[in-house]
Amino acid sequence: MRPTLDNIRGLPDFASLYRWNLIFDTPPSGIAAPTTEELNLRCISATIPKATGSEFAITIRGHKTHNPGIWDTSGAITLTFIETIDNKILDFIENWREACWEMNTGISRTKQELIAIIRLERLDRQDNPIREYKLEAFLSDYTSGDDLVAEGGESFNPSITLTYDKFEEKSI
Repeated sequence: MRPTLDNIRGLPDFASLYRWNLIFDTPPSGIAAPTTEELNLRCISATIPKATGSEFAITIRGHKTHNPGIWDTSGAITLTFIETIDNKILDFIENWREACWEMNTGISRTKQELIAIIRLERLDRQDNPIREYKLEAFLSDYTSGDDLVAEGGESFNPSITLTYDKFEEKSI
């Protein structure tokens, strides 16, 4: 049956891609970090964590059947920021990176000290949370931003890749 205009009008509001919040519930321990409000304001894109399913095949006398396997909830997300002239984002990345591995000494902190507890919230039209993704993650990669060029009016957008072992996802 083809949907009618009345069917479509009867659906709830559609979720949008640009209404969301980034919240650092717990920043990495002992690392100078901007406030959650400063990070949220400067974060221009975020990937959503996802689980990856596996399967395995059973072959019996020449016949093959596939079965669902384990769902892996580990992975990585990328947060892209817009930098301002006070270098809040690049300083944050440098501090976190140096805590992971001090370049000159080789000293690093424990995993528990390097983990941040992060929430991504998708919002409705009234900016109320409708879905939440919560994860414990550590810095695993970064880019300092785009290449410097001779002309153009683009903003400087550093990004970080955060690795997590598992995440929680729920409707609010």
